[in-house]
Amino acid sequence: MGYAEMVQAFTNGSTAFLLQDPEVIAVVNDSSLTPEQWSVATNPVGPTGKAAWPMATAGWGVAEASKHKEEAVELVKFLSGDASTQFAKDNSLVPIQQAAGEDEFFKSGPGPPTSR
Repeated sequence: MGYAEMVQAFTNGSTAFLLQDPEVIAVVNDSSLTPEQWSVATNPVGPTGKAAWPMATAGWGVAEASKHKEEAVELVKFLSGDASTQFAKDNSLVPIQQAAGEDEFFKSGPGPPTSR
């Protein structure tokens, strides 16, 4: 089964739970399920008192052979700045900015994506 099939099985009631990355929240929000019909659960805490979860990550970089290094660096700064928190909100991603942890959106669990 692929991603689309797993999400469809969850949203149509064929399966009781869905183990996916956070971006699935936006997809489920756009499905026929109401907020009362689904939720998320926290990761179990291990013996160290911490919850471990492998997460896919991405990063920005500028290639050594770039012909436009200064412009590329400015783009990376923009993509890694405040705009990244809004992008994370709109796409149900884990934000890269520490300050996003103070944002009520990221404290309150799954919710509808914000509008731009």
